[in-house]
Amino acid sequence: MTHDRSRRPCFHGVKLANSMVDDIRRRTQQESLGHRGRKDDPLFKTRRLMTRGWERLSDRQRDKLLSALDQGDPDGECGAGILGKELLREMYAAKNHHGARWKLVAFYQHAAEADVPELTRLARTVSTWEEEILNYHVTGISNGPTEAQNLIAEKLRRIGHGMRNFENYRLRLLLHSGVAWNTRSTARIRGRRPRLIASSRDRRRQCPERSRPVCRPGRTGRHGRDPSAEDTPRLSQAMPCLARWRSMVEQMWSRWASVIPG
Repeated sequence: MTHDRSRRPCFHGVKLANSMVDDIRRRTQQESLGHRGRKDDPLFKTRRLMTRGWERLSDRQRDKLLSALDQGDPDGECGAGILGKELLREMYAAKNHHGARWKLVAFYQHAAEADVPELTRLARTVSTWEEEILNYHVTGISNGPTEAQNLIAEKLRRIGHGMRNFENYRLRLLLHSGVAWNTRSTARIRGRRPRLIASSRDRRRQCPERSRPVCRPGRTGRHGRDPSAEDTPRLSQAMPCLARWRSMVEQMWSRWASVIPG
């Protein structure tokens, strides 16, 4: 494609700047105190604030960061690295290509005046990829979503300990992040009683007048019913069968009584 432009979005640039700040903090910590960062060290306690955007810090957090730099950064190298990181972020926040170029010039000038090895290395890297970095302001497109999808794909492959079948791998990726499934929610499993019993009890609680069955006039049965209206025809049909069964039992008993003595 003739109009395709190679670009480096803000994600990679800011990540390199934050790594530069962390490298300066570790080196300053080792040179000043002779050991790695500990929880009581001023620079180690504010390591998260150093990599956060300055406009996102509250007044209390800014005072805490400046106080930590006064205590643990005697030469001001960590402060120079933080300032360089903010200048690079301002370059990405510029409104057009021309403004971004001038912000980048200010970043180069600050890196040359500070003379910090990590900051100089970052400026040299940015100078190598300057055209691709400035193309971000031409296209306005970032590969952040593609990087996120790549992270998901690598995580799925790592969890599955590798995929030998590409079709299964592709289907698993689509199942995880590529398809919006509209499935019905399953019923909640109750531990003590079935759902139907609970719903019938709920209905009885809602309608207390129907909580007990109404007894019909006449003789009451097991559940308050009158068997004279419903059960009498069934009993009359079953009487001949009961009589035949009773006669068969009496005949068998008489035979056994004649065979078995006293």
